[in-house]
Amino acid sequence: MNWTPVNTYLAALGLPELPREAAERFEIYARRLIEENEKYNLTAVIDPDEVAVRHFADSLTPAAYIPADARKFIDVGCGAGFPGLPLKIYLDAVRGETHTLTMLDATGKKTEFLRMMCEEMGVSGGEPLQGRAEELGHDPARRERYDVVLSRAVASMDKLDELCLPLCRVGGVFLALKSAAGREECEKAATGLAKLGAAPPEFFPYHLPGDQPESLAVCIRKCKPTPSAYPRAFGAIKKRPL
Repeated sequence: MNWTPVNTYLAALGLPELPREAAERFEIYARRLIEENEKYNLTAVIDPDEVAVRHFADSLTPAAYIPADARKFIDVGCGAGFPGLPLKIYLDAVRGETHTLTMLDATGKKTEFLRMMCEEMGVSGGEPLQGRAEELGHDPARRERYDVVLSRAVASMDKLDELCLPLCRVGGVFLALKSAAGREECEKAATGLAKLGAAPPEFFPYHLPGDQPESLAVCIRKCKPTPSAYPRAFGAIKKRPL
């Protein structure tokens, strides 16, 4: 795989280049992602160099915006592990320590794939978990326990805020990777953010290497506890977004 575009992108974000041990794990990850794609329905991107940019480089974007002391992460609706697992692998290598990552997805096949990948890559501190965020957000062992909540391409922000912010600790951040339409989504969700205990969002536009459209990192800081009524059942979230 060609890592030059990824390292150029990291440099533009002010981040260290990809450490050798992270690149080696990404090679394993990409190969298995492509090999197992038909079985697990993981991705529409199957060219190795496109995987490097559209999955790995994109997943490393949050490293530029998360707090330096963040150690406990959850990726909501993680699918094939993006952005959480590549981000963890990168941060573990750059910082020389193990970050914990819960990889939450409602589909058992995808958490099965992620469990296999962690074993093959020798990644410790990764927890694939089959479940739903609207239920996990009421679990005392999980509610407001995470320094960083991540999500990519799961739902519109008016729904995603309610699914993700109850899991974020006060003082932590919820970081969503969105298309440029994320700004408009956040405008519609402004009232809900206040109800959920969050500050107004910060926007960080970015362009992945190559001919890629503008993307947006949306960073939302949790400033006070989320009321116990949230998150609601997903049917209610979908029908009546905050």
